[in-house]
Amino acid sequence: MKLKNPGQWLLALCSSLMALNTTVAVASPVTDAAKAAVKISVAQNTAYEFVVNVDHEKLRYRFVTFIPNFESPAEGLAYQRSLMGWKGDYLFVRHQCGQIAEWRCIVDQVFTLANNRLIHLGAVESAACKELGCKYQPETGIFSDIYDLYQVNPVTGATDAPPLGIARRVLGTTLVTDLDETWKMNESLYRTSLACLNQVAKIGFDTPCTNKQSAWSAVVAVAKLTHYTNRFYERDALFTNQAVSYCTKSADTRCQWRVAGVQDYFQRFQPGANPIYNPSPVTLVNATTAEPKATQVEKLETGKSIKLKL
Repeated sequence: MKLKNPGQWLLALCSSLMALNTTVAVASPVTDAAKAAVKISVAQNTAYEFVVNVDHEKLRYRFVTFIPNFESPAEGLAYQRSLMGWKGDYLFVRHQCGQIAEWRCIVDQVFTLANNRLIHLGAVESAACKELGCKYQPETGIFSDIYDLYQVNPVTGATDAPPLGIARRVLGTTLVTDLDETWKMNESLYRTSLACLNQVAKIGFDTPCTNKQSAWSAVVAVAKLTHYTNRFYERDALFTNQAVSYCTKSADTRCQWRVAGVQDYFQRFQPGANPIYNPSPVTLVNATTAEPKATQVEKLETGKSIKLKL
């Protein structure tokens, strides 16, 4: 693979090392007795806002979650509690925001115990999870997530391509992206997208692509994936071959401009970067810290009459 400058080579080397160096934080399995020492409490603050405390000895992790259907015991608070618990060596605690349009509005905050200390490793997107910790595979150590910084951009909308799924592992005291596993996770999408673009290059746009994928969505999907996973060869091939053929067949007079915009925009992001959106901050405090006061309804003063000038 020919890289254009030394900076590219260094970036590729660092990302490869990050993908390979996946030493887990847990030196030995977390015992049932140790797990039992971690306590989770959920208390209503106001309406559908609830305060969640995760306690271990003198430390407490606190955050606010939203439970829209809290008035229905079977679907609300009870369901929230059913998605908080241990799976293997990791504690999963459901965390929801009030902005459904956000790709990572619903996550599981992930914790573990190491050296008798509770550690917050980060969060994984879990909107489709109906079971505890369903985004974690104990047999591989992989946590499935999505990269949220690709949600919107100046060039293409959020619906032009599906969220980029990423594979993460525990490294030290945090979750990091495994680039090789992320590529494997998306390889089917990559091949389908390339097939769509090759079909357009041969016969145009009249015949729908597999799964009714649009050719533009294929361009965006391949651009996202190849940049995020540091696949320089595949990324260069997209913009020098498939994207050129796409624009040749397209009736869009600004096609080349749009493709150049995609090429420029996605390369601004760090390959393998972690997602950043959290429904609300996860704060580490002392377990004796007082609970935040619930929001009180403001009392309105009696209205005053105003004399109007005629």
